[in-house]
Parts: sequence; structure tokens; C-alpha cells
Amino acid sequence: MVKGFYDATAGLHARSIQQDTISNNLANVSTEGYRTQRLAFRNLLDHKLVVDRPGGTVEAWNKFEEGRYDITQQGPLRSTGNPLDIAIEGEGYFSIETADGPAYTRNGCFTRDVNGRLVAAGGNPVRMEGGGELQLPAGSEVLIGKDGTVRIDDSVVGKLELVNWRADAKLERLGENLIRPIDDTATTGGVAVQQGMLEDSNVNSMREMVDMIMTQRMFESLSKSLTTTDDTLRVAINDIGRTQ
Repeated sequence: MVKGFYDATAGLHARSIQQDTISNNLANVSTEGYRTQRLAFRNLLDHKLVVDRPGGTVEAWNKFEEGRYDITQQGPLRSTGNPLDIAIEGEGYFSIETADGPAYTRNGCFTRDVNGRLVAAGGNPVRMEGGGELQLPAGSEVLIGKDGTVRIDDSVVGKLELVNWRADAKLERLGENLIRPIDDTATTGGVAVQQGMLEDSNVNSMREMVDMIMTQRMFESLSKSLTTTDDTLRVAINDIGRTQ
């Protein structure tokens, strides 16, 4: 009977994380290049959570597995006319240099900083193939080909570093719409870009609202289960176990 507490608690924990994930997706419905995050749930017959407690351990079902990004669903492309706005057509990510090493984003809303570098929304420089940065002379004409080749005033100056992953790649969120693979699964090449365009978020707000309602109902059901288990245990201790 006590095991029921752990089963319900594991379920509540999973639904709480799911609710946070849905809320974050909805909060980024207007964020350029944002990719929806989904939760995966383990097979209940194959995976258990072993909980230590006084007197031994209890096995409870661990329903939550991990979050994955929907990296295959293209967000709508929107024309801006800004030559430093770049959208990825299909799969792939821009490479951004951060203090902790390379990170990746779909947000191609780039600008020229005070030092003349091409930088991402958070101020970090956009990486070129080979790990360098792109310098943009003031007043220069910038042309970016579909393969990421950069021309300044008709001279080729480099190529944007573009990467891709398998659909099942494990990615972690870093903030500022940046992600990084947990395992080294990145590949280069085969990514196409569009200059003067931005990719909107691929969040489906209607689906997220439906998922939020379902998650809330599941949370309420698990809460009731926890209360019922508590009431049953109290009756067993106070009434059935009482010496007549």
C-alpha cells in the first residue's frame, strides 16, 4: 500500500515537469527559431525508480524519461529584407561562439556589433567554418549564398559554420535560444540558408493548450489517487489494526 505513494509521487513529478515544458513552449511561441521541446516517457514494465526509505527500498514506476527537441519540424519562414537576417531552410543549426565553447541556434536574427563582428541575438559571435569570426566593414554589401558562403563587396570571405544532428539526438537548453548536444553527434554540410528571412517558432499553440489541459487533468487524477491511498492507509492503521 505504501508503494502507492511512490507510484503517485513519481507520476506527479513527471506531470509537473511536463507542465513546465509546455509553459516554456507557449512562452516562446513568438521567438524566432525556437524549437518545441517534447517529453519522452519510459515503458512502465521495463523501467522503475528505486526509492530508499527506512527499512529498505521501494520500487515505483518512473514515468518521466527526458526532454527532446522537435528538430525536424520547420517553422514558418518570414521575409524581412534585412541582409543580416538568415533563415535555415530545412534541418540544421547556426554555430555560435560562447564563453563555454560552441553552441547552436535556429535564430538567424544577426547584427553587426560595435567591433564589426557578426553576432547573434545574445551578443555572441557567429562562427565561421574553421572557428573564426566574420568581420563586417561598415557600409559593406553582404551576400550570403544558400550553402552559407559569405561575400562582402563581391569577395568571398568565408562560410558560415552550419551543423545538423540526427532526429533522435539528445540536446540540452542553454538559454538565449541556444542548445548544445549532450553527445557528439553533430555533422556539417547539407544545410541550406535563405538571406533576408527569419524562421518563426515551430510551436503549435493549439496543440500545446490541449496538452496543458490534459496534463492538468492527469495531475488532478494522481492527486486524488494520493489522497485515496492516504485515507486507505489511515483506516488500515486506525481501524483495522486496532485491538478489539
